[in-house]
Amino acid sequence: MNIPKHSFISWLVMRKKLLTKDRTLKMKITEESDCMLCVGNTESIEHLFFECTYSRVCLAEVLKWLEMNIQNMEVTGIWRRMTRIANGKIGRSFTKAVLAAVIYHPWKARNEAIWRKRVPRPQVVLEQIQHACKYRFLEIIQKKKSKGNMSRYLLKRLGNLVVRHSFREGNKVAHSLCKLGSKQQHPSSTITILHSPPDP
Repeated sequence: MNIPKHSFISWLVMRKKLLTKDRTLKMKITEESDCMLCVGNTESIEHLFFECTYSRVCLAEVLKWLEMNIQNMEVTGIWRRMTRIANGKIGRSFTKAVLAAVIYHPWKARNEAIWRKRVPRPQVVLEQIQHACKYRFLEIIQKKKSKGNMSRYLLKRLGNLVVRHSFREGNKVAHSLCKLGSKQQHPSSTITILHSPPDP
């Protein structure tokens, strides 16, 4: 359920193929290697994910949203730990989508800093990640429903993912997704919250 561009950047990062400034400097494509998101550090894959103070704050915001306490801030360690914490196939799929987004968006912010001379606040990055993952999740559900290739059982499970209080409390990923939605009655379950939140 990952967004394709998120998956591609994540793939490059995990395989150490992303063209960060330390690499482009060696290739004589650029003349400097300073990180544009913080001051006085060389931009590398290891630095951007997540030694950089900016990307580290973005990650901390996401972990706070997911109610996860992870001390290892190295990207592969975070990936293993977060997917291990998530409950069930659906929870792991959603967590992987969030992880891909939390890798993609600091890279996007880095490009904005280079080309547009501006950097979004970490809270804005968190909101972008939340909404991108939420709507991707809903899009997948709608496609599977329209194609009729999901069993009634699985559809009901998806509908109840962030519905029943006991399940929500036992699954922090589902609970975090729940926070993005609003309550609405549904004939097959107690509450359905996979809807856009009301305007403040």
